[in-house]
Amino acid sequence: MGDTTDAAPSTTAASTDVCIGQAHDGPVEDFLEVARVAAGLGYRRIWIGETYKVDAMVFMAGLTRELPGQLLGVGPMPLPLRTAPQLAMAAATLRGLGHPEPIEFLLGASSPAMTEGWNGRPMTTVAATEALFAGVRQAIGGGRTDVDHPAARSRGFVNGLGPVDLRLGLAAAGPRMLNLAGRVADRAAFNMVSVEQAAAMADAVRAGAEEAGRPCPPITVWVHCCCDPDDETIARGKRFLSGYVRAPGYRDVIAGQGFESVIRAAGEAGNARAIRELIPEEMLQRVLGYGTAAEVNQRVAAFRALGLETAVVPSITHDPGGRACLAAVAGAPAEVVGVKGGVGVGGAR
Repeated sequence: MGDTTDAAPSTTAASTDVCIGQAHDGPVEDFLEVARVAAGLGYRRIWIGETYKVDAMVFMAGLTRELPGQLLGVGPMPLPLRTAPQLAMAAATLRGLGHPEPIEFLLGASSPAMTEGWNGRPMTTVAATEALFAGVRQAIGGGRTDVDHPAARSRGFVNGLGPVDLRLGLAAAGPRMLNLAGRVADRAAFNMVSVEQAAAMADAVRAGAEEAGRPCPPITVWVHCCCDPDDETIARGKRFLSGYVRAPGYRDVIAGQGFESVIRAAGEAGNARAIRELIPEEMLQRVLGYGTAAEVNQRVAAFRALGLETAVVPSITHDPGGRACLAAVAGAPAEVVGVKGGVGVGGAR
């Protein structure tokens, strides 16, 4: 594609975030393309999560320089793999590289495979999560850390780059984590939930905030979507979900969308291939938003109607840059989508 002009930001795009998903076999450049398309369409904030591929902090540091002035967020990140000093230093470093404050990080419990299996770290608990949040608040406020919880211990650290305005969010699903998000987080986030589940979970966050005597934090739903998937994209979606149907938290959320029998069968399956074969296309439609552009728009609108914020997570297997999904939500013609800096969707400059 040749040179293009930036699409005029729509009201929906300007109040919607984008999260760069990682269920994709391509290089880092493919993930950069999502950020460029999202910025060109005027989306509010761009998030990058951390799973098995792109290092979220390194990627975000690059985006800070590539897309100056664009609001960015790091996460969800596996909470057990981070310490209070790490998070405070990372936030202050991003600020020094030019990212405007406030800086947003989002933490989540992750899965046993990622924490215990890949990294040799135990899964977190509600108490450990609360202790980590306390340590981060001490570190970013310019004070000396003094947290004694065994899973989040930090003593004597003072952030050498000074205080930094870091908003620390929590991705939550279970009732105790939802309550904690309401009590201590600067943002709560839900992932792969139905509209009905999101409504009930938001009530739990609000209850936690009321218990703590504070305003309810913003609540964002990560809204996965995929416009007109092809066979390869369907196969990729099943591989993606096969990693979640046995993960604590996620399996309960997915079961609650009418897939209890699939979750039970996955728990007894012997290997990943057997799990993939259990996943019906209906699960891709309900959990990952596979459908037409109109259905993608309806899905985003349904969450927004609850008064919740949304972060669109586009599939990019057959849709470079997530252009079709992001254009659909922004109300822009996909064929004329441009990006900030004059970089075309196809990479032309």
